[in-house]
Amino acid sequence: MEKLRIAMAGVGMARWLYGPAFRTTDQLELVALVDPDPSAVADWIDQYGEVPVYADYDEFLEKSDAEAVLIATPPHLHCEMTEKAAQAGKHVYCEKPLAPTIAECDRMINACRDNKVALMIGFQLRFEKGCALAKRLIESGELGEVRSVLADRSFYEKVSWGYRAQMETLGGILQDHGAHSFDICRWWLGDVKRVSAEIRIFKGAVLEELAYATLLHENHAISCHKHSKTTHLPVKEEFVIDGENASLHLLSPRSFIGNSTETFVVTLHELGMSARDITPLGDPNMETEIQQRWPFKLELEEFARAIRDGRSPSPSGEDGRKNIEIINAAYLAAWRGQTVTVPLTESPDLERIFREIAAEQKA
Repeated sequence: MEKLRIAMAGVGMARWLYGPAFRTTDQLELVALVDPDPSAVADWIDQYGEVPVYADYDEFLEKSDAEAVLIATPPHLHCEMTEKAAQAGKHVYCEKPLAPTIAECDRMINACRDNKVALMIGFQLRFEKGCALAKRLIESGELGEVRSVLADRSFYEKVSWGYRAQMETLGGILQDHGAHSFDICRWWLGDVKRVSAEIRIFKGAVLEELAYATLLHENHAISCHKHSKTTHLPVKEEFVIDGENASLHLLSPRSFIGNSTETFVVTLHELGMSARDITPLGDPNMETEIQQRWPFKLELEEFARAIRDGRSPSPSGEDGRKNIEIINAAYLAAWRGQTVTVPLTESPDLERIFREIAAEQKA
């Protein structure tokens, strides 16, 4: 089987996530790195070996024979980089969030469609074995009608860092971490029809560091989301799925699942009395576990298969757009102090929303 030739634009944190994937996959070949930071590239090469390097994205697009590009740069750069890649005839795998605004998401989707290239969004929880087990149990009817999901993704961060703390990103923790819980709940429960939310922008910050959001899904299930970088408790990533017949509890053992080879600890509860551990077993050989179940590897291989089969990858650019629509609706709901219906009719003015909320909360 011929490997998909792919480049990675934005090495940074992505080297921890995608390094093991490229090292173990037999479906993709990393043919270039694109990053203006020599130290980030040097760290990759030191750990994973030599690969052609470009400091300039336009030069890469002109000279590289890569068939696709993995975009792992800050969110406000995603739109322009995707449009340029599509115009150069390269397929695009884009890390979440797809882009800060709905209008930018539309530009990305249109560019890839018009140039007949694939667009996939990176939502690795869909490929995590605990979340996949939950999906199977929901679809099989074992839980009965699913009525609600409670999501909590919280950790302590003394000082917001890098681009995630800058206004140009147009989204704080709800865009960064909420993107994951919003997507997985939409995957489990279906599309969303209404959103309500509250966010806090603390002194010294320009974007939110604490957020609560409630989504009403089209099947009338409710998902409630807490995202915080202000707790002093250990890192927490947790989902509670309540169904008519049973409840499912997913809890990360120590850290965020995306940064670990561990899976969620999955417990099936019935009648408020019985609890059964149904955690999917991992392979005792760490290398085998990475090769078979590393979520970032699995989603990249879905991308490669979709291109080879001539179909749209899943999750698609449209999934990424719907995710951003929900996030934007949450910001709009917090600003207005009222529930917001989706789909939205236009992209909200996010910078105005953040500035006005910050001014009100700091008054």
